Amino acid sequence: MFATVTDRGAVMVVPRTRKAIGLMLTGPLLVAVLFALLALGAPPVIMIPLSLLAWFGGPVLFVVGAAMLWSKGQWTMLPSTRPGRLSLWLVVAFATFFFVFFLALAAQLGPGSREQFFDNLYLAIPFSLAGACAVAAGVLAGYAALLRQERSLLVVGSLAFGAVVAVFTATEIGGHEESGGTAGRQTPVPSLYPNPPNGHSNVTVANVAPGEVRVSFDYVYSIQAQGIAITGITVSALGTGGRALADYEPVVRSIDRGSGHIDVMLPFTPEQLALLKGFSICFTAPGQPDLGCATTGYGPN
Repeated sequence: MFATVTDRGAVMVVPRTRKAIGLMLTGPLLVAVLFALLALGAPPVIMIPLSLLAWFGGPVLFVVGAAMLWSKGQWTMLPSTRPGRLSLWLVVAFATFFFVFFLALAAQLGPGSREQFFDNLYLAIPFSLAGACAVAAGVLAGYAALLRQERSLLVVGSLAFGAVVAVFTATEIGGHEESGGTAGRQTPVPSLYPNPPNGHSNVTVANVAPGEVRVSFDYVYSIQAQGIAITGITVSALGTGGRALADYEPVVRSIDRGSGHIDVMLPFTPEQLALLKGFSICFTAPGQPDLGCATTGYGPN
């Protein structure tokens, strides 16, 4: 039996069934741990094996758990309860909204801004509705399996799928902080686009020696800005009011499409350091000094 009901009305899941469902939910649990460690900046030596375990071992454990339930002879594929059936219909709704999202993406509907989630409602609305349907399907599947004695493998699968989407949605809502940038705090949603937007992140400024400042940053260059091919990144010293520091030559580093990390060492005289207020980091091309900039302040450290 999947579960028994005591004389007090409490639902008790038999050990074998509980173990099988536990195996099927191990995949979503591993994915949750993976996202948590990613947010904490865990090193690759931990992330790589855990990723392999989550994305390859999780499905294997799901199949093992499903086989354990199927072998009992009392489990079927299709649900027998109303919550179970509604859970599967919500999975169908998820697939529909996700299909609409990809149609809008392929047709390039809406504005081209890729920085804020709701800048393009043609993409954000179906994507959000798809996530909501998946999470709701998981909640209903859990209710049907644990409280309504549902014995459908598809419903347990819906529960596992909803758990994975819930974890992913929670991490996306949290976003992350990008250092610098003219827009301040941003929450990019790279999953909405086949290529990430151009941008600078993880901008740091440090005094590495007397009169020498290191500006470090990561960059992504994937699309032409205003139809112009970007050829370099220019780092400029800024004075009062965000204006370029007088008599200080900006540093230009050549780049190609892709992503990378750049460290720029900048020497300053004591007089220049006294006037230094920050730095700008701009994608540039000949005759085009600003094709997307990040800015960061400076303070002696």
